[in-house]
Amino acid sequence: MSAARKSSHQACHPGQKRRRAHGLMIWVMLILAMGCGDRSEIDPLAAHLEVERTTGARHVKGEVLIRYVEDVTRLEIQALEAAMNLRVLKEFPSLNLRLVSLPAGQEVSGALAQLTSGPNVLYAEPNYVLEPQAVPNDPSFGLQWHLRNTGQTVNDTAGTSGADISATTAWDSTTGSSSVVVAIIDTGADLNHPDLSENIDSRSHDFVLGTSNPQDTSGHGTSVAGIIGAVGNNGVGVAGVAWTAKLMVLRAGVAALPIATVIEAITYAKDNGAQIANISAGTTVFSRALKEAIDGAPGLLFVTAAGNSATDNDQTPTYPASFDSANVIAVAATDQNDNLASFSNFGATSVDLAAPGRNITTTQLGGGVRQGFTGTSAAAPVVAGVAALVKALFPSKSVSELKSTILDGIDRKSPLCGKLVTGGRVNAKLAVTEAPAQGSPCDGTAGTGASKVSATAGGRSGVGSNAASDRPRTDEGPASSSIGAFP
Repeated sequence: MSAARKSSHQACHPGQKRRRAHGLMIWVMLILAMGCGDRSEIDPLAAHLEVERTTGARHVKGEVLIRYVEDVTRLEIQALEAAMNLRVLKEFPSLNLRLVSLPAGQEVSGALAQLTSGPNVLYAEPNYVLEPQAVPNDPSFGLQWHLRNTGQTVNDTAGTSGADISATTAWDSTTGSSSVVVAIIDTGADLNHPDLSENIDSRSHDFVLGTSNPQDTSGHGTSVAGIIGAVGNNGVGVAGVAWTAKLMVLRAGVAALPIATVIEAITYAKDNGAQIANISAGTTVFSRALKEAIDGAPGLLFVTAAGNSATDNDQTPTYPASFDSANVIAVAATDQNDNLASFSNFGATSVDLAAPGRNITTTQLGGGVRQGFTGTSAAAPVVAGVAALVKALFPSKSVSELKSTILDGIDRKSPLCGKLVTGGRVNAKLAVTEAPAQGSPCDGTAGTGASKVSATAGGRSGVGSNAASDRPRTDEGPASSSIGAFP
């Protein structure tokens, strides 16, 4: 297994005792889009993480995800778990997946070796975590350059007129629909925010505390939610890309999102009517369980953040953005001048398109307006909002059709050529009118509209399966440790 590359954005995780609610959970660490400094609550999971020796990735101490083979019997499962003194924390029947805790003192690496030595376990992996990456009458609309860029200065940075997603002309066609539900798998949202409360879906849920009250405490999810669907034309704050879409807020962590909790949220979104899911988080370690959960929800379009390490995802994948799943869109970030943001990951065959992701003005925890939200965590929800606009106008579009409409209707930009699959930045107007891409086609392999290919192909070895650890896999990378939001 190749060593996971760590970025400076993943270095701040203060310790505090982990909260327990309905048993232990697997956490995916979010790297908040503005980094560690703006958190209002310390990550309670940090004291319960350890570093995996082979990958350098972090996971929850003493927890393992087990995927049994299809024909295993209940008695065989019970016998194995009893022999190893495992305690079941959570089951995912549709995935044939179980989250278990190990006996005190047993190392995860030893448990994985023991579990995968027999015929009844398809694979087992640690409980990895994802590391965070972060013309209406609304008074702060003039600061929302990503929606309408007139060359205005935001956060002391001057923009280029037209370097935006053409939201105002897209709104001539639609501002969204309450029949379109976008699942936001994140840290929750400020449920009482005057720019969000009207659009919060009644089926929102908190998987941290096991309640129907997914109140944000860190701020990351609140800012993501505002980009997608802040209420527009209400004389308050800001406007979202899709003013009237319903926001299914699924709280999967405080500052860290356990993978098991993310899987739980995905399953819930699939079963409760969401059509689009935003995940502004990622990890450099492959999780087969997370990929199978996404593949098991083919009716959901997953919009994901490409990462904030300024690295090539073709060479160093970031998941879930780098999954070769047909229902995933990977999003890089651009600045106010249509350049690839200096921090943004890229990938000519693995990152689909870009969206504005620097100095974004959006909703803030506590009811106000947040300026300067930066990261691919901010770029992904721009695309999720565009997907909601398209779905509102064309409700019968399948996931593949919805994805194609977005990727086909882009603004090609020369700084993005050779960096992204499409070589372009999302354009809401082109997408809702099903218009073709604008701008000169890129020379070379990117920017041709070619389908995204697996960023993990090429013989990356896997760990935690019945296959030998050095056996090359053509469909995946190493077992994943964490997903994080991208500042």
